[in-house]
Amino acid sequence: MIAAFCFLSSQMLLADFPQARLATIYPPGGKQNSQVTVAIVGTDLDDLQKLTFSHPGITAIHKMSEPTEFDPQPKPILGQMVVSIAADVLPGIYDVRAVGRYGVSNPRAFMIGTVEELRKEKPADDVATAIDIPPDAVVSGKATAGKADHYAVLLAANQRVRVSVWSKRLESRMTPIVSIADGSGKVLAASNRTPSDDPVLDFVAPIAGKYIVKISDFFAGGGDELFYRLSLSTGPQIDFVFPPVAKPGETTKISVFGRGLPGSSPAILEGGAGSLEQVTVDASLGDPAKGTLSRVSRRLMAPRDSSIDAGDISASLLSSALQPISALAAVGPVVIETSPNDTSSQPQAIQIPCDVAGRFHPKGDRDWYSFTAKAGEEFRFEVISQRLGLPTDASLTIESVGVDDKGQPVVKEIAFSDDIAADFAGVGVDRPTTDPAISFKAPVDGNYRVLIRDLTSDSRTLPEHAYILEIRRPAPDFRLLVMLALRDKADANKAAIWTPSLPIGGSPALDVLVLRRDGFAGEISLEVEGLPAGVTASTVSIESKSNRGSLVLSAPEGVAPTSTTIRVIGRSKLDTTELVRFARSATLTWNVDTANSPQIVREMHDIPLAVVADIAPVTLAQSAAKVWETSRGGKLSIPLGVVRRAGSKGELSLTAANLPAELKVAELKLAEGAAAGTVELDFDPKLPAGSYVVILTGAAKASYQRNPQAAEVAKADHERIAALSKERTAIAETAKQAVATADKLLLDSQAIGKQAVTAIEESKKSMLDIDNAAKQTAIAFEAAKKLAAEKPGDAAVVEAAKVAEKAVADAALKLVAATTLVQERTVAQAAAQKKTDELIAAKVTVDKSMQESVAKAKATEEERVRREKIATDTAAASVAKDIDVPIMMPPITIRVAESPLTIAPAPEKITLKQGTAADLTLACTRLFGFVGEIALEATPAAPVNGLAIAPLTIPADQPQGILKLTTTPQTPPGSYELVIKAKVKFFEREIVSERRVPVVIEAVAAEVPKT
Repeated sequence: MIAAFCFLSSQMLLADFPQARLATIYPPGGKQNSQVTVAIVGTDLDDLQKLTFSHPGITAIHKMSEPTEFDPQPKPILGQMVVSIAADVLPGIYDVRAVGRYGVSNPRAFMIGTVEELRKEKPADDVATAIDIPPDAVVSGKATAGKADHYAVLLAANQRVRVSVWSKRLESRMTPIVSIADGSGKVLAASNRTPSDDPVLDFVAPIAGKYIVKISDFFAGGGDELFYRLSLSTGPQIDFVFPPVAKPGETTKISVFGRGLPGSSPAILEGGAGSLEQVTVDASLGDPAKGTLSRVSRRLMAPRDSSIDAGDISASLLSSALQPISALAAVGPVVIETSPNDTSSQPQAIQIPCDVAGRFHPKGDRDWYSFTAKAGEEFRFEVISQRLGLPTDASLTIESVGVDDKGQPVVKEIAFSDDIAADFAGVGVDRPTTDPAISFKAPVDGNYRVLIRDLTSDSRTLPEHAYILEIRRPAPDFRLLVMLALRDKADANKAAIWTPSLPIGGSPALDVLVLRRDGFAGEISLEVEGLPAGVTASTVSIESKSNRGSLVLSAPEGVAPTSTTIRVIGRSKLDTTELVRFARSATLTWNVDTANSPQIVREMHDIPLAVVADIAPVTLAQSAAKVWETSRGGKLSIPLGVVRRAGSKGELSLTAANLPAELKVAELKLAEGAAAGTVELDFDPKLPAGSYVVILTGAAKASYQRNPQAAEVAKADHERIAALSKERTAIAETAKQAVATADKLLLDSQAIGKQAVTAIEESKKSMLDIDNAAKQTAIAFEAAKKLAAEKPGDAAVVEAAKVAEKAVADAALKLVAATTLVQERTVAQAAAQKKTDELIAAKVTVDKSMQESVAKAKATEEERVRREKIATDTAAASVAKDIDVPIMMPPITIRVAESPLTIAPAPEKITLKQGTAADLTLACTRLFGFVGEIALEATPAAPVNGLAIAPLTIPADQPQGILKLTTTPQTPPGSYELVIKAKVKFFEREIVSERRVPVVIEAVAAEVPKT
């Protein structure tokens, strides 16, 4: 199931023009009634506007940043969105697209669940780092190259848990393998293969304890594109339903198979059912004819895979399924396979037409059915199994069962089919589906039997390997498929995801495939619904012999950029009944890089369309929009108008493809300055008459600027931060100067304070010296005083006492002065210290301010550098570069007639009698510029004895001529048809056309004998 078809529009070329592409959304899902922040990864997602989902209950808004000093207003965080999931969104897989400057992206799968959602937030490379998860939860993770992720879950003894990996079904590139081990590391269960390639384990814990779930990529890969959702559930598990077919709008009984189903009993299946349980429920199927198609986006192996009509089954029990269960819409009565029917001698009798539902189970199963048919009855036998998403390869055999003349049984194989042949020729375009089909016409009245088997069932089979054998009367019909993909211009083995994005003045095309059923050969007209205002789609009719058409979309100047979804509708008639069919759509899941790359294609829920702001460098149009006419053998020169816009350069070469070999369109080369051109078409005489559509395509060389507005925004943003950086750098410099000033003032103050301390110390020393001297003076005075008392009469002694007394007084005065000086200097020192303290406090403030200013300046400069790089990178990305832009011209419709003339016979019916002659006037109208002579020959459609017609040549200057018819008396009477062949030379090539005229030859009445 890995390989899948990849067909590509031949008109499209992979170029350098930006195209929004969504690679991953992570986590790839969320829970009902919750919000989840997702990371968006892709290319050309500039100016991401929104995410759109295929359910209106799933919406998304930008995740906004917190306000910062550089961006005070919240801004969208690049590549992150907050998804809100409403409570009424049913579990299942939905489409999500990103919408931005360069259009609408391809879809990616986004899964909605009902249990707790977790995310791997840290490495879990071994058992020691295993992440604990509950037994009912979903954890999203990404594979790490060369490593495995480990999760620990606590289970009770005999507790049953189902471990499911959702990876391939979510379009991950991971090939997951999963196992469960006990605490000792012993592996107790390992992954098994499923039709989806996503492993599932049904595990019962032998004892209570912790178990380790290990998941990794089979090829040891890792990265964003190798993501997974690991689901653990102890609740009811639904595996499949049977029969997978029902009548739309009717309530029917179906069997639901799974584990832990309420009201279930062990499943009883031929060959055993293992641990499967089964319960029968009432269910109904939506009607695909009324637009209620299945919500399950299936992988496609071939375009025809999209042609089956399937819908979602509704039943109360099925609401617990992780995604909708779909079933085929029955065409006839539903018949269930019953055993024994494994041998040709015990076929199950059926009444046809009907839809038979059966299983390729057990191993080696063969299913035989018998029916009766009348000679000439026609039926279409078609198996649908692989197209149900199952890895089966069915074959179909129809035999007639009769008896010979001796009463012995005679069995003859009438038809065998293995695969339905590819519908579309060309390498890389299509491949057969492995579902067989046979168009059966009963050769005789009698008994017949049919054998259906899976060619792989002898080696492998599963109970869910079901089939529907659809047996219906031929019902000509058609289906349409729009395939979105883009071929590489240099390597046909490469292809890219593509969605239609219209630059102003551009004209991309939608490739529409027609899947004709049961010989339907009607002409199909295509139209588009839901186009934005101003956008147009070409009028296209797909002829009865064709199975492909191109719808060219055009966005003229003045159309506003927008995004929407559109529908392609096909209309035709079957007799008097109008058939209206809505096209389904598909796309690649990943780009195809080599011939060996898996080309996986998936259905889409809708067809996106965007008009983008870019302007096409060249627009082509017919000088006169009309249906051109000529005939076989003719030539046309159709004038074209060319509008070149700024940036367009070089010669433009245009070619046409997908045309019959007999219709040749010369390559058209338009010089750089050409405002007009002429396309030359040559219609070979062997070309069948009919309508043809010619689409000219090419690649224009253009000088293109990628998102210059983003460069302007980034430049302005950088300039804003640069101005802020300059401002803050200046503030930091001022703060540094303030610190320097504060440092000087503090140093000066500290010097003054130091001087004051020194002065105090000197004053105190001086005061001490004076005090000591005063004490000595006092002692001397006491001695002098004592001596004077002893010698009062000694004048010298008395005088010395007076001198000593005065010395004491003087010393006291000096001590007072010294003490006052100490006090004064102490006050001055205190004042100086206070000033210093104030300056120290001021310096702390200044230092802090400076540090903050410098830090802000540094941070702002770093931010400036970062934004300068962004601006530089954005500017570099927007530098004008020469690219090749796909150019497509709206289709030229040409009606090709059989001949460049018409013939009008007069009379329109010739009547003449035996043995007579008659004239047939032929008025010839020359068309399409034909002016030459006309050579006419007439013969009866079947030989008529005696009827002769002379050839006729009408000269170039004559509008008509006369054919002479003669009969003989022996010419048999009756009604005949005259075939008139007109031969002309048109553009020097012989063209032969026919006109038929009825001729009635009447018998001559027998002469009555004279009496």
